[in-house]
Amino acid sequence: MASALDSLLFFFLDLLLFPLSAMAQTNGSISLGSSLSTSDNSSWISPSGDFAFGFTPVADKNLFLLAIWFNKVPEKTIVWSANIDSLVLDGSKDELTSSGNLVLSNHQGQEIWRAQVTNGSVTSASILDTGNLVLRNSNSGITWQSFDHSTDTILPMQILDMGTSSTLSSRETETNYSSGRFELDFQADENFVIYTVNLPTMAHYNSYWSTSTMGTQSQMIFNQSGYIYLRHTNGSMHNLTSGNIVSTKDFYHRATLDFDGVLSGACGFNSYCRLDETQRPSCNCPPNYSYSDPSNMFKGCKPDFVSESCEPNGSGKGPRPQFQMMEILNTNWASADYQWYTPINEDQCRETCLGDCSCAVAIFKGANCWTKKLPMPNGKMYADFGGKALIEVPFGNSTSQIPSPSGSNNGKSDRGTLILIISTILGSSVFLNLLFLVAILLVVFFMKHKKLLRHQPEQISLGMNLRSFTYKELEEITDGFKQELGRGAFGTVYKGMLVSNAGNFIAVKKLERLVADGDKEFKAEITAIGRIHHQNLV
Repeated sequence: MASALDSLLFFFLDLLLFPLSAMAQTNGSISLGSSLSTSDNSSWISPSGDFAFGFTPVADKNLFLLAIWFNKVPEKTIVWSANIDSLVLDGSKDELTSSGNLVLSNHQGQEIWRAQVTNGSVTSASILDTGNLVLRNSNSGITWQSFDHSTDTILPMQILDMGTSSTLSSRETETNYSSGRFELDFQADENFVIYTVNLPTMAHYNSYWSTSTMGTQSQMIFNQSGYIYLRHTNGSMHNLTSGNIVSTKDFYHRATLDFDGVLSGACGFNSYCRLDETQRPSCNCPPNYSYSDPSNMFKGCKPDFVSESCEPNGSGKGPRPQFQMMEILNTNWASADYQWYTPINEDQCRETCLGDCSCAVAIFKGANCWTKKLPMPNGKMYADFGGKALIEVPFGNSTSQIPSPSGSNNGKSDRGTLILIISTILGSSVFLNLLFLVAILLVVFFMKHKKLLRHQPEQISLGMNLRSFTYKELEEITDGFKQELGRGAFGTVYKGMLVSNAGNFIAVKKLERLVADGDKEFKAEITAIGRIHHQNLV
């Protein structure tokens, strides 16, 4: 846990450093009856000029936030705001009323926000050089201060302890100041934790970071030197910042719980967090998944296909050949397991998920396989994981990733490619389906016709011109001179059948000896046979 503590600012809190510039001190007291408006571009300034309090446009520039910001920084950097969940339109007003109430009203005069004073009446207000907006009573005592009602940022000289200042809430996005998905909380057990939050119910999921210091400290302090530490009840300190901190005399400091939460809880369901080249998190969707909200990648991902549901009366088991597994290296959804198999190899892990209608993703590492179902929270890609995520997707729908079967499955891969091609063709359109069917029929017809031609060289019409047959052809016609019909003077007669006249039998005479006039006699016999056949036809 020590390493997590030492990395608090680096991972969770965005530390901002801005160079200081000199400015003359002014009187920062604000009297009763003073007001600010969105239309006059006015603000209340701290004595040093380092901080300002007033309205600042956000989003589409037609909405306004009542906020405190660094006044000397070119890019207006907000450190506190009053109406993060209730932006106002132009014409709105903030007023320190004559009765001592600091009230924000919208353009229709409706009250949007009020500083809840609990300690006496207010006689003045001021914005301090620490960035703290305070309301004072007649004895100059503080009756209300912005440091007790932090939003997403703490500043040097600010303390978080049990009570109203015990929580930091992130923004929803970088440009949306509404309450976001992450919360740093000083719990009643004195443990500092960071949660992911379910919007809009604001219910807490399990914490993904904590100091694990229950009952040992009383405050988290951001001191003037730029260090953040825990002060324990026994007076000891535990530093949460590491390395050398640049001087607060030369730079502005702030610590902010960023809108992305930075660590594994940053991304929504079914997506996974990946640090980019600047070590900032980006949320990615698995293959065949897309962002639930394209304008906000932190809201998770949804499948681009209809997931197969388990039949109520079925076992939910069995092969699903219409699905395949795509892989993402070094990626895991650590808290979404429902089954664990070991020992097992990668092919078995793939088949296990494909055979389970509840399985959407399998994680394979070593000889272990964890199956997971949707929705999957807290996805993360990290280089030292050493395993891979196997994502179940339909055949033919994946373009963002390439399947990575093991080298022993080349045959399966080839068959899968063939199935993919055929599926793509058949699924394209009715016209292509018909064209594909006609092409198959034509191929079958020509192949059969070609085969028949090879066996039909004897196609003639009996009674017309005679033709010669080879011995091999005659051998095929008679099935190897198999059935004997009778014997003549010069040879034996066999039963045969021409392919072109299926069902009509012929007689084939095989000469066994030759005489001087044998050839003439044989031709005369053939002519007589042909004449008899012609008469039968008539």
